[in-house]
Amino acid sequence: MPVYKITLKDIEIQGSIGPDLKFFMSSDAAGFSDRKVWKKKDSTYLLKGEIPITAPTTVDVTARVVEKDKYDDEGQEPILVSLKPEDTEVPASLSVTVKENYGPSSTRKPRQATFTFKLLFTLRTLDSEQRKVRADKFVPVLNRALDTLLPAVSAGCTLDRADTFSLLLNTANHESDGFSRVAEYNNGSGEGLVQMIPKTYDDMWDRYLELPDNKKLAKALRQLAGVQSGKPDRALLKTDSCYASGMALLRYIEHGAGADHPVPPAGDVQAQSRYWGKHYQTEEDPGLMEKFVDSWKATFEPVVPEKPAPKN
Repeated sequence: MPVYKITLKDIEIQGSIGPDLKFFMSSDAAGFSDRKVWKKKDSTYLLKGEIPITAPTTVDVTARVVEKDKYDDEGQEPILVSLKPEDTEVPASLSVTVKENYGPSSTRKPRQATFTFKLLFTLRTLDSEQRKVRADKFVPVLNRALDTLLPAVSAGCTLDRADTFSLLLNTANHESDGFSRVAEYNNGSGEGLVQMIPKTYDDMWDRYLELPDNKKLAKALRQLAGVQSGKPDRALLKTDSCYASGMALLRYIEHGAGADHPVPPAGDVQAQSRYWGKHYQTEEDPGLMEKFVDSWKATFEPVVPEKPAPKN
């Protein structure tokens, strides 16, 4: 879900009513409020709170400037700010004329000042939203890989497409930190969204795909790689996610997917994490399996909107 952050870029003042002021902004639609002491030397700060937006909306924003005394000064003017999900930045200007209040018994002529608040509503995308966008782009790539490879599996290998799709999607999601990297952290040797190491890649081609029963799989993988013969360049793992997805499926097939070890049902992330740990990572570490589930949550678990802050 797109989220707007609001920055107070500048405050212009005409007149003077006191040296120590507070700025207050609230919006029922946004569900946030903030109070800060304003100092002339520091008039730019990020206002607390966010505005989640999925459709065009109008935000009612009110600013109030008050002095640090027991009497309420006059002056409070709202503005309406229109926001759309496709807008990246929306500037807004809010002017408030404040008349000082000395109390009912005072005979002093009240001073007044006009404050113009220059705001900037900046659209940002939550990390979870960015991960979902990248996942959506990967889906057709994965489907193309399955379209090519599934017809090539041997008769003894039974792979449900939906279950296999879900397993590979969540494998790539976890291995690539939400489809964001094709190289392993800390100069590791894992390559591509599926983080396959060179030793595994070479063994699959030099040994496993040389077996007579796997000729169709080898042909299908070469088709994905765009070559007619031989072992495709390992660099394709980083540059061709469709081919990398096919190699990830091959890794699972080699470890008995669809034969000795049925693929977990789509949507059972806990079972997938154990399956990934045993047959892909080949290290049944509970901590690593937990991270697999955490990766799924970070990308696919629905975000629960924050409750509006209580009104003052």
